[in-house]
Amino acid sequence: MRMRDRKATEQSILDAASRLFAEKGYENTRTLEIAKEAFANEALITRYFGGKEGLLAAVLAKNSSNEKPTDPAVYAGPCKSGMEDFPVLEDRDLEKAIGMFFAKGKDFTKENEAFMRIATARALVDSDMADMVRNKIIEEKTAHMGKRLKTYLNGKHSPEEIEAAAILLSSTNFWMNFMGRRVYRINSKKIDHVFELLGKMMDHYFCDDGKQE
Repeated sequence: MRMRDRKATEQSILDAASRLFAEKGYENTRTLEIAKEAFANEALITRYFGGKEGLLAAVLAKNSSNEKPTDPAVYAGPCKSGMEDFPVLEDRDLEKAIGMFFAKGKDFTKENEAFMRIATARALVDSDMADMVRNKIIEEKTAHMGKRLKTYLNGKHSPEEIEAAAILLSSTNFWMNFMGRRVYRINSKKIDHVFELLGKMMDHYFCDDGKQE
């Protein structure tokens, strides 16, 4: 019972922090407000999460790893992270899959803009936060994405090339869909052209040999 109560309390605190961080921003949210919103003791935030920064890290990890149902006819199992939900298509059309990945990234960044702004701002001034984002989100996503990309390739490419491709897709997704669309307000058609070109280039580089055989 005690363990279930703790899990329920942790979830309530995470939910309250998610709402308040998104509404008020990280800096303007006090732990006392979070505790009141969660109907919990403020001391539990330190006990369970190590304080406000640890709570933010937990919120970011939670928001980056929400699993959403996928169509089993299209996707080879659910991906751990919404932002890196790279599809595995039955026809193994890499260019099409890349287009779907960037389209999903557009929706994801729109829905999670508040948290992405908070994470980016905190990572710039807090090395521990930057380490957390790199270790628990970026590297984990890159490894998962690399496994999915391998299903499209003809076996002639090295693990280093596959990892580089995963990093290229992930970083382009972040910079174009978040920084480009949500921060710098770059024309959407220009961003879409970037995605189309990258899809064609990667499909040509990784898959053309296999299509010709």
